[in-house]
Amino acid sequence: MFKRLPLALVFALLTLAACSRDQDSRNSPTRSAATPPQAADLSLEAALADLDAYIPKKMAQWNIPGAACAVVKDGAVVFAKGYGVKKIGGADPVDADTVFQVGSTSKAFTAAQIAQLVEEGQLAWTDPVRRHLPGFAMSDPWVSDNFLMADLMAQRSGLPEHAGDMMILLGYTPEEYLRALPFFKPSTSFRSAFAYQNGLFLAAGEIIRAKTGRPWAENVAERIFKPLGMTSASATLAGFEASTNRAMPHFNTPTGPAPIPDDWPLRNWVYTMGPAGGINASVSDMAKWVACMAGGGSLGQARILKPESLAFLHAPSIHSPLPLKRTLGFTSSYCQGWVNTGYQAGPVVWHTGGTSGMSCVVAFLPSRNLGLVWLTNLGDNPFTYPVPFHFFDAYLGLQGPDLEAYVEDKARATREAAETHGLNCRPQDLPPLELSAYVGTYTNEALGDCEVVETGGSLRLLTGAARMSTELRPCGRDSFEMLIGMPGPGPLVQFLPGPDGKAQAMRLEVFEIERVDLLQRVKQPNK
Repeated sequence: MFKRLPLALVFALLTLAACSRDQDSRNSPTRSAATPPQAADLSLEAALADLDAYIPKKMAQWNIPGAACAVVKDGAVVFAKGYGVKKIGGADPVDADTVFQVGSTSKAFTAAQIAQLVEEGQLAWTDPVRRHLPGFAMSDPWVSDNFLMADLMAQRSGLPEHAGDMMILLGYTPEEYLRALPFFKPSTSFRSAFAYQNGLFLAAGEIIRAKTGRPWAENVAERIFKPLGMTSASATLAGFEASTNRAMPHFNTPTGPAPIPDDWPLRNWVYTMGPAGGINASVSDMAKWVACMAGGGSLGQARILKPESLAFLHAPSIHSPLPLKRTLGFTSSYCQGWVNTGYQAGPVVWHTGGTSGMSCVVAFLPSRNLGLVWLTNLGDNPFTYPVPFHFFDAYLGLQGPDLEAYVEDKARATREAAETHGLNCRPQDLPPLELSAYVGTYTNEALGDCEVVETGGSLRLLTGAARMSTELRPCGRDSFEMLIGMPGPGPLVQFLPGPDGKAQAMRLEVFEIERVDLLQRVKQPNK
């Protein structure tokens, strides 16, 4: 879900053993007993068998510790199976009921909640956002007044990609993010270009809270999880940790998957950004969601949305140069929490998801009432896009472009970038000033007060309402690396000394694209 250059997780290829035959037999694929596929559907049977053989091979190639996959056809779950293990080095197998974090595929649930409010007459897609969230503002007053509900989740805001994401990781609240939003400088004009955002979904979450009287996480549980029977699903850290059958997230490191411990200090950030990526669910429960979406908004007796609402959610809003662009001139567009990509058998509606330690994809083919869910417990894992298209190609007898070659090229480029992007820290050659020269409070309108304190012979940066504490490692004179607890080099903090030899300002590299990276010192360092 979150990708910023200073935080790019390094891809590495470490060969893992494929799943054993014994484990495969324990995790044999399940079918919906209520509505089994027709026996004559041999192409589906063959495609499922191909998928079942394909997955373990690709997990070994891409070092994926554990995964789960489900396929739905005509409202029935025709395949649901776990592969691998919940934790690298462990023996506890993943099954179809193992809970994963599903990252940005949560955005579609948020869009569905807004669409429910539209159906109820509580708002309209053509309403200005300010009508329902009066404090909402962008940097341009005209854009602030004319930013519609239909713009909020369509990724055409004009902001730079991933604007403000790091605020949440550094301890800021959704309210602080929304207050900072008018200070972010645009990178394009409004509605002119695609640029992926997470933070604007926080505004959608606040509108849901205002209209329903319930926080986003409670509302999605009541309005979507419960009627669809998604009994494993939750949208909080507490809900994830309460799952007795859950996969452990893993960093993707140069030496292979590394488990992220339960006491990792940043584990809550994905839930703070909940409307953009905070849902947890098993593949069995995500299959119910996909069956509902592919089936016109209902599953069994439960209707989540009207077909016309789904048609709006899945309709293109802005062309997006995403990697699944197919041959024959087909293109991709972002919709409302979904992507719509041209395909020989009709558009595929899909979305990927990622947290610090998990990656996934959800996709369906409306023309065939066919969908697939693929969940993995490896962060920054590029092997998500190919899985549904491999299956669709096999089922329909099509020959699409080589998406596996695409993700291999992407992984190779990421590795090469990581090798050249490493920080050239030379504190021994360019030692910093006395640490007291940097201590103080720094501020700007977007980020508020940020404190630099000296503790135990090192500097720490305190940010956001949570006063998130980040160690600063000397990197050469007035530059320090932020040790944020993730693989790869951390972003830089650059102090700007004044005539008195003490810092008078600092720059935070992580907020450079929003152009709110410069903070002025407002309190002198302690004597």
